[in-house]
Amino acid sequence: MSIYNYPSIVVTGLGPVTAIGYGKNDFWDGIKSGRSGAGMIQSFDTTLFTTKFACECLSLDIGAYITRKEKQRMDRFTHLAMVASCLAIEDAKIDFSNINKERVGVVVGSGIGGM
Repeated sequence: MSIYNYPSIVVTGLGPVTAIGYGKNDFWDGIKSGRSGAGMIQSFDTTLFTTKFACECLSLDIGAYITRKEKQRMDRFTHLAMVASCLAIEDAKIDFSNINKERVGVVVGSGIGGM
């Protein structure tokens, strides 16, 4: 047990999905080069809003991770979480055939979630 009386947790893989890059290497390259993810909002009409800029994940190929049918049944934040989970699994090089799947988890944080 840790000093906080919780079982130890090990982070084995990272899967950042951000406006400056996807995956650990692309994201880190974006940070090192000072790349900005901010830009004019492209994913919806901003006519009725005063804010016209955001940090959107525009070039992400969600179809490489989930099917079109799954995509239609999920909110955008779920798409991003699914891709982040897949990237973290790839980064960790986890072979699920040899582990107890009940001891694997993903932590997701969302400010609002789907609306």
